[in-house]
Amino acid sequence: MNIGARITELRAAKGLSTNALAKKAGVAQSHLREIELGTKQPGIDVLDRICQGLGMMLADFFVDDTKDLSVEMRRLVRAAEKMRPEQVILIARFIESINITDQSNEKRL
Repeated sequence: MNIGARITELRAAKGLSTNALAKKAGVAQSHLREIELGTKQPGIDVLDRICQGLGMMLADFFVDDTKDLSVEMRRLVRAAEKMRPEQVILIARFIESINITDQSNEKRL
């Protein structure tokens, strides 16, 4: 598991900036950034604080939620895991904008 990518994914899903999560977790923003980029690995205590900042239990961090996804969705997840954190955030915003547009168009029909 790519811990940095997982943190980035969970942080983006919660709509948190790196700085906001760092403050919630009591971790230096620069340290969190290095973890997300994969240049540093967190100790279990730091990872636990990050999980608390994300509002989740440490054990839940390691749960693979992709096993029940369709082949296409697993493909998207694998592609996202290879992206930089900024790219994941942009893709998430793009997908959200498509969903909002689609819902607006459905209401007009």
